[in-house]
Amino acid sequence: MKLVYIQFLRAAAALSVVVFHAIGTGETYLRGQDTEWFGLFRHGDVGVDMFFVVSGFIMFHSCNKPNVDPWLFIAHRIRRIVPIYWVLTAAFLFIGFLSPAIFRSLSWMDGGFILSSFFFMSFLFDRMPIIYVGWSLEYEMLFYFLIFFCMLAVPRFIWVSIAVLFAVGVAAGTMLDPGEKTWVLMFLTRSYLLEFVYGVSVAMWLEQRRVPGIILVAILGATALVFFDNPWNSLIVAGIPASLIIWAAVMLNRRWPDIGPVGRCLGFLGDASYSLYLVQVFTIPAVFKVVLKTMPALSLDLAIALATLVTLAAGVLAYALMERPLMAVTGRLIFRQRQRAGV
Repeated sequence: MKLVYIQFLRAAAALSVVVFHAIGTGETYLRGQDTEWFGLFRHGDVGVDMFFVVSGFIMFHSCNKPNVDPWLFIAHRIRRIVPIYWVLTAAFLFIGFLSPAIFRSLSWMDGGFILSSFFFMSFLFDRMPIIYVGWSLEYEMLFYFLIFFCMLAVPRFIWVSIAVLFAVGVAAGTMLDPGEKTWVLMFLTRSYLLEFVYGVSVAMWLEQRRVPGIILVAILGATALVFFDNPWNSLIVAGIPASLIIWAAVMLNRRWPDIGPVGRCLGFLGDASYSLYLVQVFTIPAVFKVVLKTMPALSLDLAIALATLVTLAAGVLAYALMERPLMAVTGRLIFRQRQRAGV
């Protein structure tokens, strides 16, 4: 059964982040204006929290099968994330070399930093990656590779190991003095890590009707520390609600799996959500540059709506013309490698 309501959530989360960034960019370009229509989306970055919880849910859902091949697992995760991300990162670099004047700063034109952006390790340079939304993908890749290594080393205790490691990291983050945290330490101790465990736990409960006690203790202990450190932390105000929403979405999916053509359209947007999430780095500033040059009197709200619609269209096109073909090509390569290996 396809989890169509989870696809809805992915689409909604991506659009939420797009509008959030459109508001911030719009206020930079069209100074002196405030949004009247999109005020709710000033907190649209909570879409990232939804992505992390969904990721934990999906990873358990897809790996909770006998004899999952760790190498095939990581190959498929790389196939899902890397090709279009590399293409768009290369495109960003090409634009930077071709038209440096359109950028406010070219501080990212550094060989080591460029490599770190391609390989999801920009946190080593105390910076966001070239495709700035890629900071969240660095957490995703950490999660995927940790699953992979646990599959190889402790196959019976994958989820317990991840839950304990992430909970200890988050707990340590609440106890360390902020002034003592390096960027790397901040990356390894932020509360986002626990949102993956939330997603795993929701999937465990829905599929097995139980969550191991050690995972519950790890979640509750780390969550309590985060709450007492900062009750407005995104883990509390976004991660916990996202977990409940995902649980409700799966229950709806079981009760009403056939959602008709409108649902299929929304499901397609969920499929395209990754491309949508990435292309906003190009489309949002481009739209506001054009608006500032050609329609400076346009209201901020209309400009935000325009940027969102352009990004939505570009995301769907990028999915249809780039992401899906790239995944098909890499999928065939993986299949051939498995045939050669006799798997």
